[in-house]
Amino acid sequence: MRRLTLQEAASILRSWQEEERLIQFSICDAPIETGFSSFALGIVEEVSDDYVRLDGRRLNAEHAIGGGRRYGCVFSLLRATGFILWDARDVPPEESRDKELFQETYDLTLTIVFPSGRCVLHTFLREADRV
Repeated sequence: MRRLTLQEAASILRSWQEEERLIQFSICDAPIETGFSSFALGIVEEVSDDYVRLDGRRLNAEHAIGGGRRYGCVFSLLRATGFILWDARDVPPEESRDKELFQETYDLTLTIVFPSGRCVLHTFLREADRV
């Protein structure tokens, strides 16, 4: 697990954008979902110094994602209080119940912490990386 600066997090998001990495992202209100949580699939469509936009409209039919004008998520990087990069080797305690799932499914995860919750972005393992 590694804490990142805003610039490092934005750089990773830009590389995921260039690679068109498939991302499962979740938004929840606390380290352990107590009040709300939401999950979706998408790719990084836009990254600036201020915000990131994730969207699923360009995903191909293989992923069977519906379209729409407002499908996706936009959130501020400037309002974040922290950025944590991790993988299945160092799953945070609040995610430990799903450690096996992480090992089988995801490559890298970026947790973006906000005063009122967090956004977690999981990149899927590529076929060549699957054991």
